[in-house]
Amino acid sequence: MASGILIVDKPAGWTSQDVVSKLRGVFHERRVGHGGTLDPMATGVLPVFLGRATRAVEFFEHAEKTYRATLRLGMTTDTQDTTGTVLQTAPVTAGRAELEAVIQRFTGELEQLPPMYSAIKINGKKLYEIARKGGEVERKPRKITVFELSLERFDGDTAELLVHCSKGTYVRTLCHDIGAALGCGGCMAALRRVQAGAFSLEQAVTLEQILSAPDPAALLLPTDTLFAALPAKTLNAAQARKCRNGADFRAEWPDGRCRLYGADGEFLALASCEQGVVRTVKAFSPYDRLQERKIKMKRVIALGFFDGVHLGHGALLRRTRELADRLGCPAAALTLDTHPDNLLRGTPTRLLNTPVERRELMQTLYGIDEVLALHFDAATMRQPWQEFVERTLIGAYSAVHLVCGADYRCGSGGAGTAELLQAFCAARGVGCDVIPQLSMDGAAVSSSRIRGLIASGEMAEAVRLLGHPHLLSGTVVTGHQLGRTIGIPTANLDVSPQILLPMDGVYAAETEVDGRRYPAVTNIGMRPTVHGDCRTVEPWLLDFSGDLYGRRLSLRLLTFLRGERRFSVTRGASGRDPAQRRADPRAAERRKTIIAAQCQSLRESRGSSDSIAAQRLVPEGECLRHDFYAARASEPVSYRFLIQYYN
Repeated sequence: MASGILIVDKPAGWTSQDVVSKLRGVFHERRVGHGGTLDPMATGVLPVFLGRATRAVEFFEHAEKTYRATLRLGMTTDTQDTTGTVLQTAPVTAGRAELEAVIQRFTGELEQLPPMYSAIKINGKKLYEIARKGGEVERKPRKITVFELSLERFDGDTAELLVHCSKGTYVRTLCHDIGAALGCGGCMAALRRVQAGAFSLEQAVTLEQILSAPDPAALLLPTDTLFAALPAKTLNAAQARKCRNGADFRAEWPDGRCRLYGADGEFLALASCEQGVVRTVKAFSPYDRLQERKIKMKRVIALGFFDGVHLGHGALLRRTRELADRLGCPAAALTLDTHPDNLLRGTPTRLLNTPVERRELMQTLYGIDEVLALHFDAATMRQPWQEFVERTLIGAYSAVHLVCGADYRCGSGGAGTAELLQAFCAARGVGCDVIPQLSMDGAAVSSSRIRGLIASGEMAEAVRLLGHPHLLSGTVVTGHQLGRTIGIPTANLDVSPQILLPMDGVYAAETEVDGRRYPAVTNIGMRPTVHGDCRTVEPWLLDFSGDLYGRRLSLRLLTFLRGERRFSVTRGASGRDPAQRRADPRAAERRKTIIAAQCQSLRESRGSSDSIAAQRLVPEGECLRHDFYAARASEPVSYRFLIQYYN
């Protein structure tokens, strides 16, 4: 069966769908789709996707386009091009200079009113169907971007324009608006698409060439051509097997999207690597039927971003798990790959967790079977909420029951409230539970509230609202290795810049290496002792010895111990190097005896608000490992242990 991308030079008079229908017959393949509609009068680049390549259409929908358009000045029509009925004519008095000045006003981000003669649907009806019956309805302007608009030729009443624009731009409306700005009116006389995404007119073939080719399949471009800008990765046998079955696997690759290939060079999938976990975004292998079945199976879906996976989220997720068990289908959570505030406010939001951490928390704590990450961009943000529910939740993800919070919003402008969602689902036979917002201490439990607590160092309170230790993870990278010289080797974590770091200071934490848990004294900040010039995250794993470089380390932060301090790290009070002091077996035995006695004193003082007095029991330079383990047994959330550097 034919599979690939065919770049067609669409002839005038054909609709884009006409071309698709013709190619279905030529290739004897029913799975055929195009990558961007061209009006019948338009010609030029029309990417057509055949066979398994149709799975790639969604990644081309937002591609930028470049056109050569002919603007006819002095004439206005009902269709905004020369195929329509002439509504008005006027003399053209503007010269080249005036025209060039006007077209500069039509570059950059614009709001464009879609024409009545377009395929846009309003209330279920296409606008051109209404227009052909003499009707007109109110339309809302749409945001577009014209990256480049230049005047290539001008001969009095006809101008040739080069237009580089975003998806959704109507070039004939652009011509109409330019004519209106000049005062004489205008319409589009011709249009030729010369570039669509990475595909150019030089790659295009005509229908005549396709029909006369002895082997039309030889004209197809491989599907992975669409992703040529992404890095390529060749999988070993075990990785390829997991990829074909839609399963995640681990690989020490840079974060981001990539192309996956089998050892034989077969293009298997478009994938995303996040924190060493490789996940299939879209499979293109002929063995992707299991993944297709997973997509089509019925689901109960929890809706939200779930940053932090706090106790409020837990109420939604527990209800989702209960409903899934009752209905006999998987429990899923639908989140977004980008926080909405990044687009709404134009500034990045520092998050509590990475997508991998959110997935781990939802699956481990609440038994969620799968976490679905929806791509969120400007087009998704402008999508009507009814369309999102109908096409995405019910259509693409086969939701039979939805669970959301009382403050849930979706769709353009957040118009889809929880109440509207519930009524919309009821009319379609889909269940929808709205979970009341959880409050603690008179305020709602929310991700933003927890971010504020963590940013101010109130880790114990944040942990209380989360219902679990705060996760902070990163790859261990090489640092200055100064800790080794004073007997306190720390692991330097490379944390994603998208993650919110707690307030500078020392924190009690815990981590796991090779199945064993270790207490970890974690310093976050500028390292004043060594005059650091950037914020770092450096955990010291108590009782651990080994090489962690290049490994992923997840910290479970529990409580704030103290702020950063500057110490002298070269020599102690005795004048001896601290490493030498630690190597002295008699000194080590004396320290052990002192620590054991003072641990007992510290435990007796536990519960007292006078934590400063408790800290004074500890000689500088000693870590109370014994106390950490005792505290963990008696106070599993409020761990208290003390760490200070050598004098």
